[in-house]
Amino acid sequence: MYLALYRKYRSATFDEVISQEHITTTLKNQIKTGTPAHAYLFTGSRGTGKTTCAKLMAKAVNCLSPVDGNPCGECECCKAIADGCPDIIEMDAASNNGVDDVRALRDEVMYAPTVCKYKVYIIDEVHMLSPQAFNALLKTIEEPPAHVIFILATTEVHKVPATIVSRCQQFRFSRIDIDASTARLCEIADKEGAKITEDAARLISRLSDGGMRDAVSLLDQCMSVSRDIDEETVRTTAGIAGTEHLFALADCIQAHNTAQALKILDELHNESKDLMLLLDELTTHFRNLCMLSSTNMDFSLIPAGSGSRNDLAHQTEKFTLGEIMRCLDILQDCIAKTPKTAKRKTVAEMCLIRLCTPRLDSDTTALSLRLEKLEKKLDELDTDKIVIQPRSMAPQPKSVPTAPDNIEQGITKKTDAQTNIAQDIPQEEPPFDLDEPTIAEAPQDNGGKPDWLFEGTGNADTEQPPFDIDEPVSAEEPKHIAEAQEVPPFDLDEPPEPIRSEPPIINNDTPLAKAQQTEAVDPLVAEITDGLPYILQAVLKQVKVTLTETELVISNYQKFQYDFLTTGDSKERLEAQAQQVLGRKVVMTFDGKDKPYEEEKHDPVSDFLAKAEKAGVKIKYKQAKN
Repeated sequence: MYLALYRKYRSATFDEVISQEHITTTLKNQIKTGTPAHAYLFTGSRGTGKTTCAKLMAKAVNCLSPVDGNPCGECECCKAIADGCPDIIEMDAASNNGVDDVRALRDEVMYAPTVCKYKVYIIDEVHMLSPQAFNALLKTIEEPPAHVIFILATTEVHKVPATIVSRCQQFRFSRIDIDASTARLCEIADKEGAKITEDAARLISRLSDGGMRDAVSLLDQCMSVSRDIDEETVRTTAGIAGTEHLFALADCIQAHNTAQALKILDELHNESKDLMLLLDELTTHFRNLCMLSSTNMDFSLIPAGSGSRNDLAHQTEKFTLGEIMRCLDILQDCIAKTPKTAKRKTVAEMCLIRLCTPRLDSDTTALSLRLEKLEKKLDELDTDKIVIQPRSMAPQPKSVPTAPDNIEQGITKKTDAQTNIAQDIPQEEPPFDLDEPTIAEAPQDNGGKPDWLFEGTGNADTEQPPFDIDEPVSAEEPKHIAEAQEVPPFDLDEPPEPIRSEPPIINNDTPLAKAQQTEAVDPLVAEITDGLPYILQAVLKQVKVTLTETELVISNYQKFQYDFLTTGDSKERLEAQAQQVLGRKVVMTFDGKDKPYEEEKHDPVSDFLAKAEKAGVKIKYKQAKN
């Protein structure tokens, strides 16, 4: 009968047990000094050597001539134990977990051993015992006969009652090191006459998740497929996807390419790849990206076979740490749901859709990530190329006077004089696209045209009446300018209504306009604002910033500017940037006091009455009583 490799190559001495030196050294010293404990508790994940060390301990305490704490394997006791001695009792607590089984065991311990010095009871998966069984075993483990040794083994020590744990010497088995596991697999393959590459052995070790038994079992399965084992053989045998598929899926997630990610998943499913393993591999892949992002590209925490370092480093730069953590949360949630449903492909597809579509997540973590991405884009904008001007500083649009339909139909062509005048006037391009056609702005002398045509386009202080009927065209004016004079196209018997477009009125008395008339900006203030986000720069350019020894004084500000500078982290950013530039701490204040900007409150009725009185209209107003 064929003997499985993990049984054939089970360690025969403590020295052959790999990655558990902290345990084997202690056990060997107890054998050499003759002071073994009456009860042991071996804990750790599967395949780490718990049962192997329990059997070696049973041999070592009964060996007639131990060698440096190891069983010799040649004496009568060692051979009897290897052939199945009745004094070594192995019990599976998963199938013998009742109180009656423990009572039978308790009755047997009273009898002395027949062949060996000690009767050794090895209880595997002891956490499966019922509470009544633990209670029945408690007194026996606390005070066993002198010829009895208990060795309990479990993968879930948290399920073992504290009263049992406290009566045993506990040894925690660690996961098998990947390098030690790789060397052991290469050694076994060589003894079996098979060839295995080191990368394939590392991949097997990584897939076994620190369990030597699982690694040797997968090697045994690969040897049944081919005697020349490489990475592709391991992936085909284990039913896992290659690293190129993991990188491709991660790229789709980063680019939000849901369609391509679903196509890759469908291809892998058609190739009979285990989707549960695929999600687990994708989790490991994002775990590697998380480690690189958190440790500044330290590859010592990345297992071999995870892909080339250049590919991992390049892909890590595409993700923020928050995005990686979000992907890990979604994958873990999906893996937890997968065993509960038969529609594994549907669950995997839903998982990929969620990974590729962040807007589907409404939790605070997803929203904070989206805000973080927007802030990152704002910080990366080139402030040297993008300049935001206040509305009052932007050049005003030049508009065409609105006229009645009959005038628009009557004026269809420009005269030669108008053309010459337009050529003499310098053309100025507006800073933005206008919805209506524009004409060139006339010089201050109006180019000889009537004043009513330009009403509302000049300074409010120097504006002339809309037109002067009695004023003739000057004889000194050029002929082509005189010809350009036109009679207003309306009846002069009635007060004419000037035809004009009303451009925005600029109030030169506003704090913003006053700030624009101040002297040049302090170079230190300019250096401070240059290091800030461009939106904060734009707001600071609209106000006056004065630097003193201990303060950055903000003046000539409006309420929305005050609100912007006093909310969020604007104040902290400004003070931190100032400290970095100046080398000392300064505080942002507003005109020497931290008080909000208060707009004047006007009563609409009072304003109307004041305007009417100013125009000579007397209005009697009586306020109604409530």
